[in-house]
Amino acid sequence: MILNFSFKNFQSFRDTQQFSFEPISSKKKLGPVRVAAVYGANASGKSNFLNALYFVSYFVRTGYATGDANSQIPIVPFLLDSESRSNGTEFSIDFIASNLKYEFSFGVNKNEVTYENLTVYRSKQPSLLYDRSSVNGEQSIKFGSTFTGAKKQLWDITRNNSLFLSAAAAAGSDVIQPAFAALANDINLYDATHYLAELATIKKLFINDDAQAQMLSQLIKYADIGIDGMDVRQSEGEEIPEVARNKIAEDFKLSFAYDLFFHHKGSGDGFWLDSAHESEGTKAALAFFSVALRSLSSGATTVIDELDSSLHPTLLRDFVSLFADPSTNPGGAQLIFSTHDVTLMTRTSPMEEVLERDQVWFVEKDSEGASQLIAAMEYSPRANENLGRNYLNGVYVPLPNPSFHQLVAQLMKEGADIDG
Repeated sequence: MILNFSFKNFQSFRDTQQFSFEPISSKKKLGPVRVAAVYGANASGKSNFLNALYFVSYFVRTGYATGDANSQIPIVPFLLDSESRSNGTEFSIDFIASNLKYEFSFGVNKNEVTYENLTVYRSKQPSLLYDRSSVNGEQSIKFGSTFTGAKKQLWDITRNNSLFLSAAAAAGSDVIQPAFAALANDINLYDATHYLAELATIKKLFINDDAQAQMLSQLIKYADIGIDGMDVRQSEGEEIPEVARNKIAEDFKLSFAYDLFFHHKGSGDGFWLDSAHESEGTKAALAFFSVALRSLSSGATTVIDELDSSLHPTLLRDFVSLFADPSTNPGGAQLIFSTHDVTLMTRTSPMEEVLERDQVWFVEKDSEGASQLIAAMEYSPRANENLGRNYLNGVYVPLPNPSFHQLVAQLMKEGADIDG
């Protein structure tokens, strides 16, 4: 469970950015916030913020397992000034793992990890596990008294371009395992426009008669799109190519050999349709319901870019509400997503809005092309303030230039004059 996250010099973000799931509004007394929505104009940097969080998980999970001592770290700093181009990128994340609070920070450039620090709170006081540094290319590490088990052996196998946390986990160190598992496995990024990739996972649920398969069947009925049943069947006439049979992943085999079928209400007993004849809206709803059930069951952090691009506004509200409501999210799963749907934070009645003040974030670019992450709470909104209406009125961050329409009209007129 994430508490706080900060980063610097990553993609379109030049300066240090601070994000927090810590509750701010007075009525939040039950622990970290579960939902965060990120708003901003196109190309403002919303996706880059989500990528920054996911990079931490990606690098922890794969930085040591892949590549070698000569591999470059896949990091992109802020490119619009010469100083940032040559500086390193920094990350810091506070999180809960196995009921303990951890603080993990590190810096990287394309060639090495420039520093790395892991601290745990077994009481109110922090306990250093290790502190790594690099001075003029010479790397060293200092261990705290609470770091138990092998030390020198783990440091010896750590490459300059990989995290000690990752190397220690690969070697089976118990003391860092909870922190590694939380960062490597419990932060999952989804691109909403690629929702069809989830269908292979859903097929597997039905083949294995998993309990979540039946839950999905119930949810798709609830969506009220004319479907009252689901099944998975072997695809007729479809065979896995011989050249690929022993070389492709199990999920890819499922895509060839099996298909999802949807039962539609109709005359008589209704009709079964395969996925090729099913609407994209149905498949999108099914995919996101699957993601939600998996996240809510595991208590993981789910990061989704452009969530509103594939879901009807009503289903979008339902999806977000699943994470916000303790009764459907008892495990404390967290959802961070980018969106343009202002209805989620628009108050038309006291019970209408889905997002509260400390669940809303904005991203904007300054005059030098650097993105800034801003919490809605920085504007000190009133408890009953209509965030959606104010956002559309440009109260918080600038909206796309309102003269865009006039510009297009002028260009069309000039084009007509030239043609004439």
